[in-house]
This record gives sequence, structure tokens and C-alpha cells, in this order.
Amino acid sequence: MKRIAVCLILVFSAQQWVGAQFIWQTLNAPVGVDTVLNGIDNGNIVGSYYDGSAGNPFVRSFLYSSNNWTYLDVPGAIYTDAKDISGSKIVGAYRTGNTFSQQHYGFIYENGIYTILSEDWAEAYGIDGNNIVGSNGSSFLLNNGQYDFFNSPLNSGQYSGSGATGISGSTVVGYAWGSNPINGYIKIGSNFSLLEMPGARSTEPQDIQGNLIVGVVYMDNTYTSSKGFLYDGTNWTLLEMPGATSTRANGIDGNTIVGDYVDSNGGTNGFILTIPEPSAVSLLAIGLGGLAILRRRRS
Repeated sequence: MKRIAVCLILVFSAQQWVGAQFIWQTLNAPVGVDTVLNGIDNGNIVGSYYDGSAGNPFVRSFLYSSNNWTYLDVPGAIYTDAKDISGSKIVGAYRTGNTFSQQHYGFIYENGIYTILSEDWAEAYGIDGNNIVGSNGSSFLLNNGQYDFFNSPLNSGQYSGSGATGISGSTVVGYAWGSNPINGYIKIGSNFSLLEMPGARSTEPQDIQGNLIVGVVYMDNTYTSSKGFLYDGTNWTLLEMPGATSTRANGIDGNTIVGDYVDSNGGTNGFILTIPEPSAVSLLAIGLGGLAILRRRRS
């Protein structure tokens, strides 16, 4: 019994120490409101914001790089949502109507040129090199114009659809929806494994780098308040912006996580979260099993 008590104290202390080392920074677009940060690669960040001014698209996207903002709008769209970036390529989703029922499309943006995905309703959520993942109701992997559609067999017969949200090398993460709870999946080749945070009602991975996964969890049936998470294959770390009522972790690169949070006034803000370097993380092995050595995900 004494041994168990000591272990619990060590875990608690380590978690407190990790939280103290996290560095949170708010980053909002200088125009519009409700900034969301979705993806990051080599310090370059993509996301979106709401623009309520007359005559303008109501959701616009941006690339934030070296303190400069480049705004992205698919021609003819009033909704452009940049989801992820790898090198010079940005992927996302757009639509031309102002209701969610309007047909959605996916896009690739590179060097000022928008390429529209050929598959109807196919939205692009993640990219790693030439591999793009997303959803058209089913998950897909797109490589050089060739689509591979799939759904997790672990959820067969229980869910009405799924989406692939992140990719790193040959590993894809995503989640299925249509009934409660919503569960994540990890796909390596043709093998699937379920991704569920213990105690969570819904687990929704958003991005992966190496064996590090970030995403969103809801702890109850109301789905009114989310928490971000970092999962290293063994340990789950909840991510909550101090003072926020809801937090979402959307992208990871190196030791940096990006996402969004809802403040006490109900506004949505983007955040950049710096997590401990590998040398510091290794000190936590006794309490958390250690976070995996952080590696760059994209090339």
C-alpha cells in the first residue's frame, strides 16, 4: 500500500511540473474575429477566422510566417478553411454557399495556385509530403491523384461516417461519427487500432507527428466544453489553456502545438503551445513514462 501511495504522488507531481513548463501564447489574426489555428510546419502556421464585414467571405484563411500574414480565399468561395501545411503546400476545405448543407470541396494551395480536389464533398484535413488525408463521408488517402477510401472496421455498423485528420509517414489518424461515443482510430498500413482516452466520452485526434498525437476530447454527453490532448502512445496529457472554457489541440510540429480556445467572454482565439524539449521531458519518465523524443513530422 505504501508503494502505491508513493507512485501516485510521483505521477501527480510530474503532471504539475509539466503544466508549469508549458508556454502558452495567444495568436489572433489582426483582422476579423474568432481565430482558429489548424496546422503548423517548420514555424509556418495556417488557420482561419470569421469576417463579418459586408461583401467579404465570412470565413477566410491565412498563412502566418515570420510575423507576416498572407490571406487565402479560394476564388468564388465565401468559406475557406486552411487545415494543414507541409512545406509549400496548404490543404483545406471550402464552399460557395453560406450554409453547412452547401456542397463542400477540398483544395490544395501552392505558390499562389489553388487546385480543387476532383472528388465531390472531399475535404482535405491533413498533409505530409505528397500524401493528403480527409473525408467525403468516408476517410480517404490521396496520393498523386489516386484516392484510397476506407472506414475503420473496428467501428463497422456503429457509425455513419469517418474522417482522416492527420498523417505522418504511413500512419493515419482520424475518427468516426454517427453515434455516441465518437472514437478515434490509428491506421498503419491495413491495420487499425482504436484510440480512446480513458474516461472521455469522445476522442477526436486531429494531427500526428511520429508517435505523438494531438486532438480533442469531450468528457461528457453535453459536448459543450472540450479539452486538448497530447498522446505519446502510452500516456495522455490534457491540454487546457489557462482561463479558457474550452480548448482544442489541432496541429503539432516539433515541440510546438497549435489550436484554439474559447475565452470567458465566449470569443475564440488561436494559441501556440510550446512543450518541454526532449532533454527536459526525459526527467518525467518516472511519473509519465516520458514523452516520446520529439521529431519533425513533415518534410
